[in-house]
Amino acid sequence: MARQLVTAYFEGELVKEPIICELGRECDVIPNIFRADVQAEEGWIVLELEGSEIALQEAMEYLRLRGVRPEPAKEEDLPA
Repeated sequence: MARQLVTAYFEGELVKEPIICELGRECDVIPNIFRADVQAEEGWIVLELEGSEIALQEAMEYLRLRGVRPEPAKEEDLPA
């Protein structure tokens, strides 16, 4: 299985939606949340996605289509 570190940025009504849970179901990836900051109108989540290479690509596209801005995370974004 492949792994990918991602920081997902979102705003507006997306804050209230279970996007990470749906991501796991729809794209056959396992999300592991390392760090997050979610406020009333915006937020970000640092997560690791695990799955096949194709599933990881589908997951990135799924996030974009939902209005989330996924960016590669760095090792320093992870908790010590």
